[in-house]
Formats: sequence, structure tokens, C-alpha cells
Amino acid sequence: MTGFFYFNTGTARAEDTVKVYFNTPRASVSADKSDISSENKGIDDALVDFIGTAESGDKLYLCFYDLDRPNVIEAVNDAISEVGDGNIFMICESTDSSGIYDCISDLDITNVITDGTDDSPLMHNKFAVVINRKKDTGRVWAGSYNPTYNGTFVNNNNAVWIESYRLADVYADEFEYMYNGGAGKFSTHKSTSPNTAETVEVGGSDIDVYFAPYPDKAATNTSMVLEDLFDEATDSIYFCMFTFSSSETRLIEALVDAHDRGIDVRGVVEATQSSDVQSELREEGLDVSLDSNDGVLHHKFCVIDYGTSHQKVITGSYNWTLAAQNTNDENFLVIRSKDAVERFWKEFQRNKEAAGRFYEETDAPAVSDVLVYPSPAKNADEVTIGFTLSMSVTEVVIKAYTLSGDRVMKTEPEFYPGTYNERRWDLKNSNGSELAPGLYIVKVEGKTGDGSFFDTEKFVIIK
Repeated sequence: MTGFFYFNTGTARAEDTVKVYFNTPRASVSADKSDISSENKGIDDALVDFIGTAESGDKLYLCFYDLDRPNVIEAVNDAISEVGDGNIFMICESTDSSGIYDCISDLDITNVITDGTDDSPLMHNKFAVVINRKKDTGRVWAGSYNPTYNGTFVNNNNAVWIESYRLADVYADEFEYMYNGGAGKFSTHKSTSPNTAETVEVGGSDIDVYFAPYPDKAATNTSMVLEDLFDEATDSIYFCMFTFSSSETRLIEALVDAHDRGIDVRGVVEATQSSDVQSELREEGLDVSLDSNDGVLHHKFCVIDYGTSHQKVITGSYNWTLAAQNTNDENFLVIRSKDAVERFWKEFQRNKEAAGRFYEETDAPAVSDVLVYPSPAKNADEVTIGFTLSMSVTEVVIKAYTLSGDRVMKTEPEFYPGTYNERRWDLKNSNGSELAPGLYIVKVEGKTGDGSFFDTEKFVIIK
């Protein structure tokens, strides 16, 4: 794959940044957990590392629907020696569906409360905050991931680790509002809050923050926010969703409207939770599949306009349900980091490929819509090659030529059939030398059971 770059937002940097984590689920976990290696490094270890960043003078806030991972519990207890018991606070859901109270008893910290309700509504958040307001330092952990055995090893999940004092301050305000001096203030007991609908800049990209519910703040109703984002889409909407309720008619209609105006709308939903909506969207012609995972698809994310200048990803604890909007304590982020969006797009493609399509466009060309941008590539270090593949493509080769026919690059990239793909090229030839200014041709070849097919595009290098 000579000349192509893949960005890993899991690489730590000192400045504000977004790091993205996904797990790789197995089929099941044995009752005694003996099949889980203590050396396994995964999403739970990333959370352990996050907690481990807390040091003297910091406050550590933990807000999780569920918790039973011993290494995470141990990390919280270890943090006491760094920040002190009085600076660690935890909120969790009180429904004891998987032994949450037993896990709480394993914690050595004093400041732990539950939401105080045994059923609906739920304290459904999954976030953590490390913050030092005297030093203006902080970071946030958020996403779909509960630090449990199933959350780590069985169910598909994601998390983001964001280095940002401003974002940490917003999440800390929300936590303190819910904690309310240990008395707890949850669900519809919340009123107007300055926390929701905040925008912060992280690493040069804006991130919007939303919490639910705030029923008296209609201007930032979370369902309305999502509807507006769907309405603003210009190219594509790709989503992975654990629970998409048929009663969320606002979002269903927004997705159908987007499809009808030519937006590429595709989705994967959890088979045990959202089959009714999947059937309803299929009847409207939308490419929405039931997941094929052995566990559950616990993601709650959506990638909008991938590959454009205004691409974004939505992720957090928020399922597309009326309960998430109106009663559960929830959060979600709208992240515009190019690298983060690409990571989520790849995760969508992985789940979509496993789930399959509900229909096949038999007349679709094997390769189409080849483009190279920027073009002209003026003093550029790289270009992006985009192309659309049919579901029948089994192999892809990308080549670049001079106008005289001399081949300067060949690569066999990772690809996803049945959708639009993008790959980056560093404008170097097969020997690693920079290309000279001039006009070039990119050729994308796709192999199917019927033979090989291709499409081409010209682009210019100017220096």
C-alpha cells in the first residue's frame, strides 16, 4: 500500500486532541471469566490509562450506567493515592441488572451515588472527567462504552478521549449538576442548564456538546438537533445504532427526506432492538441492515458527509428514542475532527460489510465516480482518491500514469464494496520520489466475477 497514509487518532499528543477507541467483540464470555486474558489490551485498558492521568490537585468524575471490570475498579481505587478520596466522585444507574451494587462495594471511594430510581428513567451516561480548574487542564472520556465484561468483550462499542480543558469544564458542570452535593438531580428534575448546546474548539475543529433531558429548553431539544443535522447533510448519512425506536418519527422522517433528496443514507441497527424501524426504512428504499454480531451492536454513532469539508460524527450514550430525549440522562458530541470522522467511518463500513445490504443494485457499475482532490494539487503533500464500488467487487487496484503512459504508482488498498471509498496518496512514485509537476491519470480497477472494470480521472500537480 505504498504511498497511502492512515491516521490513528489513538496517538497521544500534548495539545488538545481527539483519540478514538473501538473494541473487537468475541462471541461470549464464560461465566467464570476464565477465557479472558489478563494481558488483553483493549478499550477497558484505555479507560484505565485515562483514570491514571489524574494527579494531585485534580478532580476525577465518573458517570457510568454500569460497571464491573476489575481493572477499572482497581484504577479508581489506585487514584485515591494520587488525588485523595475527597476528590473522586461517581454517579451510576441504580437498576441492579448486572450486579452494580456489588461493584460499588469493591470501590474504596466515599463519594458514590446512584440516580435513585429502580426502573425508568435511566441514568444512561457513560463518561468520565479529569479536571483541574486552577491549572485550566482537563480531559473527557465519552461514548457508548460501559466498563463491563460484555461492554468490553461481547458488544460493539466506541469511546473518545478528548484532551480539552474547556470540554472538561462543560462535562464537569453537568456532573456536578447531577451530583448536586450528593443529593442527586436527574431526569426531568433538571431545569435550564448552561451545559447543553455548548461548542468548544479542540485541535482546530469544533465539537458541539449536548445533554438530555432539559425539557424546558426547547430550542436545544436533542431530537431537533439530530433532525437539523440530517436536514443539513449534503452527501451521506451512515449510522450504527443500538436502539432506534419506531416512536422517534421525527428522525425517521428526516432520514427518509434525506434519502428522497439524493443523500446516501445507510445504517446498521441492533437486530434485537430495532427490527421494526429497519423494516420501515427498508420499505422507503433506505439501505438499513440488521447487525450480524454474536453480541449486540451497542454503538450510538452517525457519520454525516464523510469526505467533505463539513464532515462530522455524532457519538455518545444517546440512542434514537423518545426516552433518550425526554427522560434518560444522556450525552452526545458532534465531532468535526477529520481523523476522528475517518475512524468512525471505517467502523461503520466494517459493521455494514458484516451485516450486508438488503438489496443489490444489479446494474451498478463495478467502479464509478473516481475523483482526485485537490486538483490542481498546488504545493500539496498528498491528494485523496475517491471512488465508488459495487457490491460485487472483490479486488481493487489503483494505478497512476503520466500522459505518456509511464506508470508511477500502483497499490492494492483496503476497500469496502457497495459504497464510496477514499484513499490518500503522498504524491510519490513507487521508488519513494516526489512526482514532478504535470498532468497525471489515476486509474481505479475493480475485479468482479464477470471480469475487471475500471474508471479514470485526470489531475494536475503544480509546484
